[in-house]
Amino acid sequence: MPRPKKDFSPRPDLNIVMHEYDLERSRRGFIGHKVMPIFNTPKKSAGYFVIPLEYLLKVQSTRRAAQAAYPRGSWKFKGKDYNCQEDGWEEPIDDTEAENYNDYFDVEEVCSQRANDVIARNQEREVADAAGDESNAGSGIYKTVAPWSDYGASDPELDVAHMKRKAVLSTGLELTHLTMSELRFEQALRSKKLRETMQFTTPIQTMPKEAKRKLLAMYLSVDDVWVGNAIVDQAPEESKTDITPIWSEDYVSLLRPSNGGKNLKEPCFGRRFVWTKDTPQLITMDDYYEHQTRSHIIRARQHSDPRVVFKGGLALLKDLGDKELILLPEEEALPAAA
Repeated sequence: MPRPKKDFSPRPDLNIVMHEYDLERSRRGFIGHKVMPIFNTPKKSAGYFVIPLEYLLKVQSTRRAAQAAYPRGSWKFKGKDYNCQEDGWEEPIDDTEAENYNDYFDVEEVCSQRANDVIARNQEREVADAAGDESNAGSGIYKTVAPWSDYGASDPELDVAHMKRKAVLSTGLELTHLTMSELRFEQALRSKKLRETMQFTTPIQTMPKEAKRKLLAMYLSVDDVWVGNAIVDQAPEESKTDITPIWSEDYVSLLRPSNGGKNLKEPCFGRRFVWTKDTPQLITMDDYYEHQTRSHIIRARQHSDPRVVFKGGLALLKDLGDKELILLPEEEALPAAA
């Protein structure tokens, strides 16, 4: 029996617009694509192999005796698998509404952004949940020397240095990047120890956020600090809003991200597998016409699987203290940084 033809049309023009929108999303604190970089695959599901880290670190005898064979390595691989699942969201544009509103704004673009955003927020939450899950923290779970909400006693630099050292001794893998919520980022910057270190060289109070982020990464001796400040409304439809951060305020994550290449044997925390045969972009846009409602339907969809590749690529820091941001006295009179 012949397969029916597709009843929808790919929309490469909307894909281009949404790519530009994705860049804006990054500036608004979506960091999941950094924590789990995309791995494009032509197969919906498949197995892959990783080299257990312990086989890369063993001390081996390399001495060769006369007329003897050279010592040789013996690799053992662990099998893992992925299975891309489809997610999608549709936004209808009624013919009458389109006629009324198109003079004021681009209805297609607005509906495309709405559909795209639903998928992107679910992607972000999937990665945030994985990076804040204690069962995934193969390099350990550690406590702060003092809550970060206690600016006078907290010591983020010591906390991170302790995590980094313990992680290396635990798995042999150096963890290089920090992820944290907006709240914990702001609290870390208000640590008395950090302020005293920088007081004569860096005007932290008046720096823009991007400069603060780079400064904190330098102070904590990590490659980068990724601040997740994306939010989600958890309330049901037609109910009072319940806005919560997507990235947990209970933990700061120290991890080893992938470099985004094609090497699945690379020791890293995780990747997002994307089935390119069906969804050539991370979020693919298409449309179709629905006659019974006289509506033009804009659809965002994806086929992907966020997969933890190596649990040793994650360590967690907890006991960060109160979930309140208290301004320092000198900050109360300052304008907000850009």
